[in-house]
Amino acid sequence: MWPLADHLRGLAVPTEWQAEESAEWQRFVDALAAGTDLETALQAVRMTDRQTAHVAEATRALLLPHDERVFLDVLNDRRALPLTRLFRHLFASIHHTIDVVTPNYDRLAEYAADAGDFLHHTGFTPGYLQSRPKSSRTRGAAAPGDPSRVVRVWKVHGSLDWFHNGQGQIVGVRVGRDTPPGFSPLMITPGIDKYRLTHT
Repeated sequence: MWPLADHLRGLAVPTEWQAEESAEWQRFVDALAAGTDLETALQAVRMTDRQTAHVAEATRALLLPHDERVFLDVLNDRRALPLTRLFRHLFASIHHTIDVVTPNYDRLAEYAADAGDFLHHTGFTPGYLQSRPKSSRTRGAAAPGDPSRVVRVWKVHGSLDWFHNGQGQIVGVRVGRDTPPGFSPLMITPGIDKYRLTHT
């Protein structure tokens, strides 16, 4: 997590922050500069919702180019990810679904499923503008008689393409590099708020 810590240390403080927010951020940055690891430094401060969103947006900005490079690798070579070979091995059975639980924000499990010609499901309906399914028939389980193999990816800390719309709704957005206006990334970053956000 040191690359992320260095990235956060180099961020400019947003001008709209209040003095208390700026001071709390400086305490966080000073802790990183003193050699404190990222999770410990984040647990030592109580960030506002605005600061938490700032960390999530910065985390997404740092990780997204790496994720996109993997996607391009998979486009050029469907054997690029060892995880695809593992999925093929696990599906050489009578099972129609595999469950993958990951705390990571990246989409490697989804890319690996696609590369193996398997369906994947992350809790959203298919499509460019994804929404949470309203029926269990669209939750990634193969219908009776359907030979489809499905990789269900349980992303417990969010994903690079999941967002809050500010009104309590969560959407998956597969296209575009930028966070849509009025939305914030749904990525649970290390720190005190990790426990609050994952248990509410």
